[in-house]
Amino acid sequence: MNKFNFFVIFASFVIVILFGSAVFINLNIKNSKTEVERLNDEINDIKQEIKRQKIEISSLVSPVLVIDYIKKNDLKAVKLKNVTYIYVEK
Repeated sequence: MNKFNFFVIFASFVIVILFGSAVFINLNIKNSKTEVERLNDEINDIKQEIKRQKIEISSLVSPVLVIDYIKKNDLKAVKLKNVTYIYVEK
């Protein structure tokens, strides 16, 4: 065998390695895309849940109902701007 045959064999191995690595990189990118899509779906679900909570809270008419709703659903209190105290009588 002459030097050209060794070069051809070496070049074919290099090409196989390049194509193999390209395939694995492409698979990793596809996995990352599906992960990002799944996270986007979860974010959208959370946004919908927040909107639903806001609608439920805004549909309550008295502050007593709002406070009861917050206690019942274990929600965290939100600071209101420029308001220090809210007095509620039952």
